Amino acid sequence: MALFGSRKNDNTNNNNNTAARVKQKTSEPTGNSTIITRGTHIEGTFTGNDAITIDGKIVGDIKIKNNVIVSTHGIVIGNIQAPKVICSGQVEGNITCDHLEVLKSSILKSAIKADGVIVHGKIEGQIEAENVNIELDGLVTDKIQAKNVNISGTFDGSIACDLLSTKGTAIVKGGIYVKNISNQGGRIEGSIGQYRDVIGVEPEVTPKEEDKAESQDTTKSD
Repeated sequence: MALFGSRKNDNTNNNNNTAARVKQKTSEPTGNSTIITRGTHIEGTFTGNDAITIDGKIVGDIKIKNNVIVSTHGIVIGNIQAPKVICSGQVEGNITCDHLEVLKSSILKSAIKADGVIVHGKIEGQIEAENVNIELDGLVTDKIQAKNVNISGTFDGSIACDLLSTKGTAIVKGGIYVKNISNQGGRIEGSIGQYRDVIGVEPEVTPKEEDKAESQDTTKSD
């Protein structure tokens, strides 16, 4: 197991945490887990195959072929690319993954692309996913484009999806562009339009409209 920093050393050296600055760290495919301990500060790109748990601070991009866990005291300022990301800390940067779970204490200021997103914390940024679940304590602001969106918590922004399902505890504000809505008592405030309006699908032209357009062109040419 790769280990950066030490809680014991932080307490021995100073009452204040001492930042260990590393320009670049590459994790070799050992099958172990890398831990960035609280009080450790890494600057630079982090790549490799190891899973990583972040309890310190990373300023730079993370691109690995394993899971990323940002714990309660963890901070990432940079982009994350990984199969699975679980966050209970802070992230400022884009996140690309298969599965993202945002826990209660977390704050994400990110543009997110994922297959599945579960939100118990707070996301300030755009989400593009297959399925998005905003749980009871979850808050999302900005935009969501997804196939299915399930809301028990709060959303404020614009949603474009095939199916929007809201529970009785849901609060939804903003522009809603959907094919179908299943509302189980949630509060919805804002405008509702068709999904095609937001994704830019060109309206179909009926035969009568085509004939009318052709007759107008003929008249002008005469």
